[in-house]
Amino acid sequence: MSEEQRKADSIVLAKGVLVNFLGILSKSFRGISYVAITRLMGAHVFGVFSLCWSFVEMMSRFSLVGLEHANIRFVAQKEEGQKPTAIIAYSYKIIIITSLLCMLVGGLSAPWIAKFFLKDLQAVSPLRWLLFSIPFLAISTVSLRALMGLKIMKYEVWVRSLIEPLGFLAFVLIFYFFGWRLQGIITAHVLAMMLGMIASIIFLFRHHLFPKIWKVEKEFSRKIRKYIIPLSFYDVLNFFLIKKDIFLIGFFLDPMAVGFFAVANEVAMSTNKISQ
Repeated sequence: MSEEQRKADSIVLAKGVLVNFLGILSKSFRGISYVAITRLMGAHVFGVFSLCWSFVEMMSRFSLVGLEHANIRFVAQKEEGQKPTAIIAYSYKIIIITSLLCMLVGGLSAPWIAKFFLKDLQAVSPLRWLLFSIPFLAISTVSLRALMGLKIMKYEVWVRSLIEPLGFLAFVLIFYFFGWRLQGIITAHVLAMMLGMIASIIFLFRHHLFPKIWKVEKEFSRKIRKYIIPLSFYDVLNFFLIKKDIFLIGFFLDPMAVGFFAVANEVAMSTNKISQ
């Protein structure tokens, strides 16, 4: 590697570190917004939403099946004979199938989740409505990771730390003035995820990464499957370990306790990230 290439890579990495720092800093405001939403809607309502979203987010891990990691690797490596858009096209097709399956399984299991974890059968409808955010979240995740394969990390910060949180808070406030409480938070979150997906696709267009040809060679798709299968199980297990606290609190206590814990945990995590 030449000296000029090393300097160029160093500059790119330095910019990436700066962007990540700004992202972590902006994420700290999410804790403040959670406190505001809890004060507006009540701890019980926010607790039900937090549990619903934790389950839906875990279902979205199944829909991704490790494709976010594959996009970083195959876009960065630029496999011989394959355009970077091939992995994105393959990911989109798989996500459509897996998202529909996850929505079906989640919809069927919603009464059981509402009974044992949410302690409220009226939460079945909001939980099922929140499932519509799965394809939005999965597509935006894959798109942003593909851009990271090009060493472009700023869009991850823009979408996850600015567009989605600010959109979520704005929609919550709008629905609050119309008298929507739990349904308002759920709808606001689905719309925020949809905004994130639209923004990520626009960013793909800006860098000419949005697929124009959707056919993927069998050998290349086989290589992708071989890479993602072990990672998919690890991602789901890792996410469950991260969220085990909120699941246990939801199982043994009422949603109000979950609401207080979710707010306190978000504020603590944000403070910890800044201190690092």
